[in-house]
Amino acid sequence: MPHAFVSSINKNIKPFSDGDLTLIGFFDARKYSLAFVQMRGLKFALTIKQKEGRFLVKPEKITRPSDLNLTKEAIALFCKNCCGEILSSNLALKKIKPKSPKLLDPLYFCKHPEFFDGEVSVEVGFGSGRHLLYRAKESPNKKFVGIEIHKPSIEQVLRQCQLQGIDNIYVMDFDARLIMETVKPDSLSEVFVHFPVPWPDSPTRRVISESFLAVCSRALKDGGYVELRSDDRDYFEYAFSSAMSLPKTKVDSTKNEPAEIVSKYEDRWLRKGKDIFEMRIYPQKESKSRPMRESFELGGEISVLRLNSLPKEGMVQEGVLVSFEEVLAAKDGKSFAVKVTFGDVARPDRRYIVCGKEEAYYYPFAPLCVEAGRKAHKIIKEYLYGKNS
Repeated sequence: MPHAFVSSINKNIKPFSDGDLTLIGFFDARKYSLAFVQMRGLKFALTIKQKEGRFLVKPEKITRPSDLNLTKEAIALFCKNCCGEILSSNLALKKIKPKSPKLLDPLYFCKHPEFFDGEVSVEVGFGSGRHLLYRAKESPNKKFVGIEIHKPSIEQVLRQCQLQGIDNIYVMDFDARLIMETVKPDSLSEVFVHFPVPWPDSPTRRVISESFLAVCSRALKDGGYVELRSDDRDYFEYAFSSAMSLPKTKVDSTKNEPAEIVSKYEDRWLRKGKDIFEMRIYPQKESKSRPMRESFELGGEISVLRLNSLPKEGMVQEGVLVSFEEVLAAKDGKSFAVKVTFGDVARPDRRYIVCGKEEAYYYPFAPLCVEAGRKAHKIIKEYLYGKNS
């Protein structure tokens, strides 16, 4: 993880620009501070925390981008302008590579439904990318979307696409359970979920669930399917139970059937003699209607009184969670940032809300265009501005 240890932090940090870096705001919490920055058009935050007589500067985990060079450059410029001596760091840049146009931002499908014109498949959690790369080369006229949150895996697949001249793979760095809700209805041929983390102690964190399959049923074309491969019998049985909970579905399953392409994880489990389970789920399609678009605009200035009276505990209404976790204040006491968790209670999203002198907005970007996000946005506005907002 890119980071720097510095001797001190300036007392009065104000917005500034230096080269490609713009400091949007600097906010203090009880145990840490956040610097909201923009670097070459990308918004994210840096966390500053005192540790053993020195200060640690690193990317904030909610907003952290996948481009490690970008975060290293941002930390270096922030330290140059706002910190004392750099005591130690790992900010040496790798070979500079431009951001791949194949790395799509999480709101891309909300803004570009035309992406799904033609044949499109999705792989959730592609890992080393062996299966995704194989499928893309096998069907060069078909688009393949890989959704993954492991940054090195994302970089590896994008690099292999460049080396092998593969032009039909697109990658997203976000929670696949949320991204799937933004997919255009009746647009996907398949959804591949190969060797997902089984989460034996936290089944609610699993990708495959009844709600995920219901979302897939809307996104899949007639005859489309969700394909699960796993070495975990409990996960396999959980997925089967989830499929059977749908109003109507068809399931084909096999055990230890050789695959066209074997993933890195499957190689490992086969060497250990483990069973490999495969399931294709053909879920019944739900309504094709799509909710109205939401701008997710907040509005004007928010009073300090309202911020101080936000609920201390999370709220759940009809399966939608809103939790105002923390309020951070700028040095001038006139600007604030609210850390908020919201959305579907089983797969919540996280953002900051920046409350300035004239406006408030979600940071680093608006919520996804999903139904739970719309409902949560309405609740958030009611607490920030009142019932009639």
